Amino acid sequence: MSTDVTDAPVAAAATALETKAPITQRGLKATVKLVESKTGRPAAEMLAEATKLAYGRNKLQPEEYFDLGLFDPALSKAEREAFVGHKKSAIVNRSLNGVLGKSASTIDDKLKLSALLRGFGLGATETQALVDKTSGGPLKSLATPDDAAAFLREQAVYPLFGKPKNSSLSLGAASIDRFEEKEDSLVHHSGVRTKVETFVKEVFEAYGETGYIFQSRLGPHPDLATVSGPAVGTVRVVTLHRGSHIDVLYALWKAPALGATADNFWRGDNMIVDIDAETGRTRRCQRGTGAHAEELQNHPGTGAAMINVQMPMWPELRQLVRASAWIFPDVPLLGWDVAITPDGPMIIEGNTSPHHMLHQMAARRGLLTPDFISAHQETKARITALKESGEARSKSKSKGWRKNYIRNLIWGGSD
Repeated sequence: MSTDVTDAPVAAAATALETKAPITQRGLKATVKLVESKTGRPAAEMLAEATKLAYGRNKLQPEEYFDLGLFDPALSKAEREAFVGHKKSAIVNRSLNGVLGKSASTIDDKLKLSALLRGFGLGATETQALVDKTSGGPLKSLATPDDAAAFLREQAVYPLFGKPKNSSLSLGAASIDRFEEKEDSLVHHSGVRTKVETFVKEVFEAYGETGYIFQSRLGPHPDLATVSGPAVGTVRVVTLHRGSHIDVLYALWKAPALGATADNFWRGDNMIVDIDAETGRTRRCQRGTGAHAEELQNHPGTGAAMINVQMPMWPELRQLVRASAWIFPDVPLLGWDVAITPDGPMIIEGNTSPHHMLHQMAARRGLLTPDFISAHQETKARITALKESGEARSKSKSKGWRKNYIRNLIWGGSD
């Protein structure tokens, strides 16, 4: 797939991979002071509000109260109480996915999920090679740094995207445009160069034991490239398996800034865009969090409108995530990161613990709406009943087996 490449000089990178997310040292005290000056709301009033949400069903930390912008005087008490923090978000996910959840390990393994979905004929990323110290298996295995270097110099089909086998937040990701033989360097999408030897060394030091994947890098659909540039910004879609059907609960677009390595919100000037899950039209765009949040009408790099944009191939995307969710009825609540490419929507990865904070920020709406609470309660009751009936059948089979075994020991037969 093509990507825009210039012949301008590019800088050498000090390190090839970002393996740790940057920590913002603002401090709660400084945040409260800034918000107080911007909104005019007394600090004591906001902290009292944040404390109530921390000890209620929301499990919101004070920092999350400010990150989510819940200090906004336009929000009603009921609207604030619909928001959840990281802790409550994880509880919600576990309450559904932890009841049965045998498929969870497959979904969270990027390599296994991609292979499984492609096996079903569903759109998913193509893996070219895997850093893995064990040989064998259907994929090209790179057991040593020399193997990886040879692959990058001689066998890789560029552009290439590298990422840890089991990681999140795009940590350790590398978006590589091409290999320059003359300088023995990899040219990254950001414009920097790294020596092959340097890149491979960092990959093996950080992920040699846990695995690192090299996949064919996807390009954005032309309609999206016009809006946000040549990098792929995935769409996060969350589905709920209701037994007889699949609900698409919400969707948001992680829109990349120009030159971004990946689309994660913590990276630079990347944005999150709320999407109408039914129609695929964008409704709201945000950059930054809390007192530093900006509601944008246009992309800062391209100038294109970010609101009322029709996401291309939306019916196909909805069909893809629903078909994928059908495969895993034991894990009802799933997040899907989907790239909309010129060839159609492709699933990048699945997540058994969706990060609901992003949705709440993008939509300015809490997770705990009446519709979600009703669907959650119904789904939890259904899967709990399935678990109990399965346990009852298992006990019955075990009891019958023991009874027949004892009978055979005493009478030498079952009759």
